[in-house]
Amino acid sequence: MPMQRLTVLISAGVLLGTLTTALRADGYRYAPHWAPRFADLGMDGAVTALGVFDDGTGTAFYAGGAFTTAGGTAVNGIARLAGSQWIPLGSGIADFNGSVWAMMEFDDGTGPALYIAGDFLEVGGQVVNRIARWDGSAWSDVAGGTNGPIRGALAVFDDGSGPVLYVGGDFTSAGGVETNHIAKWDGEQWSALGDGTSGQFISVRALAVFDDGSGPDLYVGGNFAIAGDITVNGVARWDGQQWSAVGGGVGHESPGARLVRGLAVFDDGSGPALYATGQFATAGGVPAPCIARWDGQNWSAVGDGLSSEPGSIPTGRRLAVLDEGAGAALCVGGTFTIAGGETVNYIAKWDGVSWSSLGSGMNSTVYCLATFNEGDGPALFAGGMFTTAGGVTSLRIAKWATACVGNFDSDADGDVDVLDASDFAACMTGPGVTVPADCQIVHDADCDLDVDLEDFAGLQ
Repeated sequence: MPMQRLTVLISAGVLLGTLTTALRADGYRYAPHWAPRFADLGMDGAVTALGVFDDGTGTAFYAGGAFTTAGGTAVNGIARLAGSQWIPLGSGIADFNGSVWAMMEFDDGTGPALYIAGDFLEVGGQVVNRIARWDGSAWSDVAGGTNGPIRGALAVFDDGSGPVLYVGGDFTSAGGVETNHIAKWDGEQWSALGDGTSGQFISVRALAVFDDGSGPDLYVGGNFAIAGDITVNGVARWDGQQWSAVGGGVGHESPGARLVRGLAVFDDGSGPALYATGQFATAGGVPAPCIARWDGQNWSAVGDGLSSEPGSIPTGRRLAVLDEGAGAALCVGGTFTIAGGETVNYIAKWDGVSWSSLGSGMNSTVYCLATFNEGDGPALFAGGMFTTAGGVTSLRIAKWATACVGNFDSDADGDVDVLDASDFAACMTGPGVTVPADCQIVHDADCDLDVDLEDFAGLQ
């Protein structure tokens, strides 16, 4: 037996005895925390989009943004996470000529593909004009792309005629078709949504599908006053045929600051509702600082909302729903530092009753959020400009781990003792060596996909 493993066994027998663990119903030890997953796997520039895609080899996690390297590997703005390394997607964004602001899986009839969108012009050596398609092995353009940036707004919506990819941003045409800031792609051609959006300040920033009880519709958020010929004030609904208002929309004393950046559906226990976040002060005339709830009939505030210290402008940017094991919560990231009067530092969660922090938060802006299970339990991933999360080094990408402190009760006897240490030793590989999923789930205490002496501290 290697000396390192023997030392672990002896130390465990002396130190552990019968220390009892606190386990969730699914067998995981419940201790949410910011994991040191990306201490050595971070990016050299902002992470602005996160997504999940199965290229045929299994579901994997992807990141995009204004970076050239990820974990020291040249990736040029877009990469796939594979254990303890990032994998480039071809040659990435040519000459780093823009950022990725959104990504989503969509099957246009030829098979699932990862669509990425932003303000880049070339990917994989091809001119694509701000939107491109990755099929798992090669890049292709999307019928000429758009004539302006796509600002984080992608969604798949079926209006009854089949699933279609919807895209929003600052553009006025897609594939040469006049679209006015929002368009749909059916796999063969681009088309407009009526007259699109208009007004003094025009940008579509968020899309989400929500059913208010009368059937699913596409909800659109951004900075626009009109959709079609209807006054909507930053939020509008598209049913596949026509536009309608959403309870008067959102407001701000400065029209240029009336901006919805994120939309998501969340059930706080009283039924599904649509949540909007951004840089606004009211929703439907009700005070709702930077975040609001639409139940299909009315807007309401979400606690005391989001704020920042005097002199800074609070903004909610993205929303994601995460179940940590104690029920689902709505997570929001952005440039705020306070939620419901509590210091949260750029990221917070709402459980339907109150706001709370995720550890001590970040040290800078959160641009994007996504949930994904690497095999160690559901987790929240955040991307942005930060370099620490919860005080842990995490270069522009971070993981809020909900379960991977591990069920050290390997022999299912309710105790953590020398028998569990023996199983730990069998899983021990050392730093930087990926271990099987069963070892990760049970013994990877710091969620870095290996089992080493750092994890032993959790066992101890």
